[in-house]
Amino acid sequence: MAALARRAVTLAAISEWQYRNLMVEMSTLGYRTREPGAVASESPHKVTRIAEQRIRLYGLDRAASLTGLLPDEFSALYLPDPYLARESAESDTYARPADE
Repeated sequence: MAALARRAVTLAAISEWQYRNLMVEMSTLGYRTREPGAVASESPHKVTRIAEQRIRLYGLDRAASLTGLLPDEFSALYLPDPYLARESAESDTYARPADE
């Protein structure tokens, strides 16, 4: 947030006085030492779908080998659901579990 405020001053969107007051308020709230709220991490859906497709076509070991990874590494990187990673590691074929 401090970087955004500094940029606003640079672009003359706010005055130096407004910037100083904003920094005092951010300090009071503790925002100068930690950002407010957690930012949710993004999950690449297309990469996961491609990985799932490759596992169905080639099996986990071959799909991992094609990417230069070990099967456990491949599962951890490209299969975000631990259940899917575990199932893929147990067998060389991949099947998505039925929705319950």
